[in-house]
Amino acid sequence: MPCGRRPKPGRPSSVPNKAGVCRSFPRVVVFAPLKYQGLGIPHPFALQVFHHLSVLMRHLANRTKTGQYLEANLQSHQLETGTSFPLLQQEPTNTGILASETWLKRVWIELDSLGIRVEISSPPLSLHCANDRLLMDIFIDALVGQEDLLWLNWCRQYLQVTTLSELTTADGCSLTAASLAGHPSGHFVAS
Repeated sequence: MPCGRRPKPGRPSSVPNKAGVCRSFPRVVVFAPLKYQGLGIPHPFALQVFHHLSVLMRHLANRTKTGQYLEANLQSHQLETGTSFPLLQQEPTNTGILASETWLKRVWIELDSLGIRVEISSPPLSLHCANDRLLMDIFIDALVGQEDLLWLNWCRQYLQVTTLSELTTADGCSLTAASLAGHPSGHFVAS
């Protein structure tokens, strides 16, 4: 075995080994740039994040088929989370639990962990009347816990609603009988 020591579990040892670097060589030196006397080997996570970001930006900017799919997926995530902001402009700590596990969600979490913010314009979810609000924005502003927020979002999705006005009567003073009974929007209950 080269250098006589085994790597610690969880270390990315295969990349430096393939490059001919001793596996016990300090990672700070391995991934440091050449100008600081490092070996200049790019960190695998940094390469991954750079590639993900370049794919996202290139395809969205050039309006390719993949870009159209990514844009549709971003809008789908916004509808799924039920919030007023596009997915990449939300905080994963607040709304990450509401989004499905997709490539975009993983990129969103990677970018957030590095403090990178990407702003992609997306049409907002529509409000139906004056003083209307999105239900999930109301719950987030009320500082509802993550577990309760997830349950509230599932209920909102089951009822097929996004705004407060979809649950209330025309005057906005009380909830409709259908929403209280747990019937999805657009379905009428015979009395």
